[in-house]
Amino acid sequence: MGYSVLLPQEEAIRFTNPEGFDAKGIAELCYLQALECDVMVVVLDGADSDSGASLEAGIKIGHKRASNVAGMIIGLRTDFRASEDGQLNAMFRLLDRVVYFPSFNEDPEALCGMLHQAILSLTK
Repeated sequence: MGYSVLLPQEEAIRFTNPEGFDAKGIAELCYLQALECDVMVVVLDGADSDSGASLEAGIKIGHKRASNVAGMIIGLRTDFRASEDGQLNAMFRLLDRVVYFPSFNEDPEALCGMLHQAILSLTK
């Protein structure tokens, strides 16, 4: 199974021009990609997870529920520090799965393997 990975920071490059940055353009693109993706991996690091990533996950959850469409939403936490409620905000319990991979384990292949296994387990 092959995956296409979209990274917002790379997608944003096309919205940068000599006059500045088209924030609305990148927001619209992120919104559409959140609706259309088959698998969303949301990074949940930090004391409070990134607001944009949290919004994208919420969009995907709402779209799945309202439209009864397929799609997986996997949270990824590599930060070993506690967050606001000890682990994650209660709203992240609505994700299909959360993968914990503490950052002191710097093995990208193992991380990819864990994400791959999470995806496979959700397709059964």
